[in-house]
Amino acid sequence: AWNVRSYFGEIAGSEVTQWAYAQDLTLASNYLNSLEGEPYVYFYSDRWSWRYEARRFQSPGLEGEDRSRQFGKFSLDRQPGHANVVYLLMPPYASNVAALEQRYPGGTRTEEKDGSRIVFVAYWLR
Repeated sequence: AWNVRSYFGEIAGSEVTQWAYAQDLTLASNYLNSLEGEPYVYFYSDRWSWRYEARRFQSPGLEGEDRSRQFGKFSLDRQPGHANVVYLLMPPYASNVAALEQRYPGGTRTEEKDGSRIVFVAYWLR
């Protein structure tokens, strides 16, 4: 347990490992942890699956599913019964946020950037 905490905490945040560590996924997980009410997550990434071990460690207890073409079935549809939903769009899927805003107006849009590079875009529907 100590090694896991060191890896995901101190080591992951160090300058030496930022180029190899899943820094973008960590930022996305931190965002998910900040949301109230444990929303259901529609996850879009061409690099990581919703079931990826680092994501499960960093944001445990959240329910969600892969919606990317690489790991799931791509869809922007909101499933019946999911009242509190967040669409988490990592590049190259971040550009789909405009379609979500048009289809489901009234949500909360959040963008995380590293300089001019988009890390993720989230669209939260409550």
